[in-house]
Amino acid sequence: CSQQVRVRAASASASGTRLVLPKSGRLQPFQWNSLHLLTRDSSGNKVELLERQRLELSADRLRPEHMRLREAGIDDGEYELWVFGGALGFFNLKVTLDGAHVMNS
Repeated sequence: CSQQVRVRAASASASGTRLVLPKSGRLQPFQWNSLHLLTRDSSGNKVELLERQRLELSADRLRPEHMRLREAGIDDGEYELWVFGGALGFFNLKVTLDGAHVMNS
């Protein structure tokens, strides 16, 4: 006799999600730069971000239209954060999930 078991995936958490910055730590000026955002649950498993409004992007010296988030299409839970690097010396990028900072933001 077998019984059907329903397993629900855990949702993305700020503690497991991380932003992958360029190795140089610098963005190219006057062009769009791709940063990888890896959404994970609290155990580190790949998960989709089903409700995008849970994720907030902001930067102290960038306008909202200079930041875009899209699915990378490579694997589950992988997104690209496109940031336009202007003539700024530096800026603070803040990525939060449910109000909590994700790693490297």
